Amino acid sequence: MSRLPNLTAKQVRKALLKGGFVEKHQRGSHLTLQHPVTGRHTTVPMHPGDLYRGLLKDILKQAGPNRGAVSETPVIPFHSEGVFFSALAYGSHPG
Repeated sequence: MSRLPNLTAKQVRKALLKGGFVEKHQRGSHLTLQHPVTGRHTTVPMHPGDLYRGLLKDILKQAGPNRGAVSETPVIPFHSEGVFFSALAYGSHPG
């Protein structure tokens, strides 16, 4: 299993918006996003600098897999330096 990259809050927010999430509300520096179809929601702390990998992993779990209309592989549209991350690589399966 490959390591999660260092991502900023802005990059995570952009990826979630691209994945269909909408901004629900913001309280202080914490932005809550919700997916209108699945009802899933997650909170992204909009602090400067990179998010901790553990927090990024929690955000990925809360966002859940995004199943494409054509593909059967669940994919979260996180993109950093030309690399896309599959939700299967960060699931709860042993590995």
